[in-house]
Amino acid sequence: MSRGAAAATVPAAALASRAVLAEWGSAADAVVAGWFAIAGGEPEGLFAPVVALVAGPGAGARVFDGCPRQPGLGLDRPRGLQHGEAVPAAARAAVPRSLSAIALLHRQRGRLPLSSLALAGAEVARDVGAPIRAQLLARAAAEGPSFLQRDAIRDALLAAAGPLARGALTVRDLEEARAEDRPAHADVVEDASMITVGTAPEAEGRTPVRRGSLVAVVACDAQGGVACLVAQHDGHGVPVSELELALPGCGEPVRRGIPRTKPGEVIGFPIPLAVVERADLRIAIASILGELHLDDLVALAGDPTIDTGLAKLSARGGTISVVHDARGGRVALGSAR
Repeated sequence: MSRGAAAATVPAAALASRAVLAEWGSAADAVVAGWFAIAGGEPEGLFAPVVALVAGPGAGARVFDGCPRQPGLGLDRPRGLQHGEAVPAAARAAVPRSLSAIALLHRQRGRLPLSSLALAGAEVARDVGAPIRAQLLARAAAEGPSFLQRDAIRDALLAAAGPLARGALTVRDLEEARAEDRPAHADVVEDASMITVGTAPEAEGRTPVRRGSLVAVVACDAQGGVACLVAQHDGHGVPVSELELALPGCGEPVRRGIPRTKPGEVIGFPIPLAVVERADLRIAIASILGELHLDDLVALAGDPTIDTGLAKLSARGGTISVVHDARGGRVALGSAR
């Protein structure tokens, strides 16, 4: 019996995801383990913007939103930067909600202990010469979102991106860095459901959208559950050197003479995730190109063999997907890259 399948754009993430499925973990477990493996490999990984989409038999499709927020809750408006003044790194720091989103995803759809899902990430961190980050990944998995309120962690983050560093990060920002989950958006075409993340109600029409390099993990489990996850690593994280980590660098600096971006506002990024469901199969798809085209999903919905739709996706490149059907789970497009 197939225990599922997984693919990722980072080799270590693919290996971690497949190891979890071999232990009869869920698809959500698999993408969480892949996410931790990615987080172990680079400083910005743990706090980078992340969104996951899950679906499966007997459970509604849901989105777990770990997009960061604009900092500055409880802080009087700073004087701001003058026109032409260099922007310090701290002024671009955003409030991370990634760990909260991952903990929420695991609490609702996970089966294996979260601490075990972080093991591969800790090993990756040690392999790249980041022993402190390895320890912090294990601690973050054990503590969940409260990790940000730990004195040493909070103090290090505020020192790197708080007012004294010319940033806007506050204690209240870290206390309220909670992620949301919501029902996914579904369109029905050709007797199939095309499930996407939609738009968060609080973000519609006013969310700044930042673009950067994307990494992705997709998985399906033995029971037919599927999950896909994408995170943005743009290389502009705000270093927190003593933790071997970095805060997301997608916040909007406060500038003189320009209205301030409202503290707490969601900072979005492209979320190219989709699940296609038919009576006979379920496909989870992620792209690192920043978009998925509706016509490709329609082709998947209507093609009896799914070959046409998968071929069109493959031709675009940068796409990974897994399929669960009567034969079990298999990688459809893309493996570790």
